[in-house]
Amino acid sequence: MRNKLIPFFVLLTLTMLHFSSGRCFSQVSKTTPAVPDADLKKIAVLIVDGQNNHGSWPQTTMMMRQYLVESGKFTVDIARTKFTNNGGDLLAKFPLNDGREYQDSPNPKTDPEFAPDFSKYGVVICNFGYGAAPWPDETKASFVQFIQNGGGLVTVHAADNCFPEWPEYNQMIGLGGWEIETKTAGPTFTTTKQDRSCVMFPTVLAAVTVRNMSFLLSCVMINTRLSPACRENFCI
Repeated sequence: MRNKLIPFFVLLTLTMLHFSSGRCFSQVSKTTPAVPDADLKKIAVLIVDGQNNHGSWPQTTMMMRQYLVESGKFTVDIARTKFTNNGGDLLAKFPLNDGREYQDSPNPKTDPEFAPDFSKYGVVICNFGYGAAPWPDETKASFVQFIQNGGGLVTVHAADNCFPEWPEYNQMIGLGGWEIETKTAGPTFTTTKQDRSCVMFPTVLAAVTVRNMSFLLSCVMINTRLSPACRENFCI
């Protein structure tokens, strides 16, 4: 059931971005005239994946692509690291059929050739997970520039804790779910002083970032971390 819900919420989120034109939802004018669907340009979406602590990731990536394409509002590409992790049999069951060779390994490792052209897209969906190996420095810099230029980001489930040592990524997502406390990941964010186990964790979508404004969409109560940058341009 959870796997089926993730693509639905991603579709809902991207549809909201589609009609908000990259503005904070609270800033959208109530008098803005409606635009017919036929006049709206499709949003180019890039799903990035390859390493995740949840073994269902090859399936959820394909489900998200299918749902988004079927909506008629998006075009979807997938960029995957050459060195995958925890994909198991689902990698063969849900292949990309892109002509590339992938190597699944029990230990995540950085793919030095992972360098998507983020500038070609309006939104990036991150389907990486806890324990993923860092991206190459040039790729990280390119992604930061993409966000600074107004690109959108949707982080799916464990993508809120895939890069705890990447400060700029933590600024993008605002709220994460790490088991450890670091200077970049931030301190524990609790709902009560008496019960530190009662904290907010975005179970379906960690955050949506549009033009440096982050939105937290869906939460349940589990262990989480508040990024040091959470207080900047963050809407809950």
